[in-house]
Amino acid sequence: MNITSAWKNDSGEEVPPFGIVRVKSSAIQSGGELVFTCEKPTGESGTFLVNQNGTIEDGDNGAYFPFNADLFPVKYSGTAPSQGDIIGPVEDSFAATSDGYGFEVMLGDPDDNGWVICSRVRGQRWLRIETDGTHDKGVTQACKILDASDTDTGETIDCKNTLADLEDAIKGYATDILDGWVIIQAECEAS
Repeated sequence: MNITSAWKNDSGEEVPPFGIVRVKSSAIQSGGELVFTCEKPTGESGTFLVNQNGTIEDGDNGAYFPFNADLFPVKYSGTAPSQGDIIGPVEDSFAATSDGYGFEVMLGDPDDNGWVICSRVRGQRWLRIETDGTHDKGVTQACKILDASDTDTGETIDCKNTLADLEDAIKGYATDILDGWVIIQAECEAS
């Protein structure tokens, strides 16, 4: 098997330079080359590749930036992100936005090219979530969450330094958690 940086466009559309694609499947071609078949992102969940420089027509093969690449350009839409901002794939777009997650901007876009230089975000992500205010104990918390692909099974929440019964309360009342993410820990306090 020959591991390269090849991917096949199965999105039904042209993929722009530095656009983000989602891996649907992989196969070894007749020449022994591993190729990922990719589509337009369907949200934040999945394995994503960033197309290299060049427009890739539907059905054609392109090249992606390797997973171990330190820095690479990423197409964005909306307001130009700045150094330190987190951007990532969103549903039905080849461009990253601040609504997505996965890339940290290392160099903004001073020349208004439509792309920024990024590195991949790895590990844990913190996100403040909201709770249903009708619960008689009312809680606020900041949750450490991981991409669902990084967890073994289902939802688990560990409340620290609070009443034990808050653990069950959060499971039923946490709202506004991004699709594809699972709470693994919550720091809670009664309010």
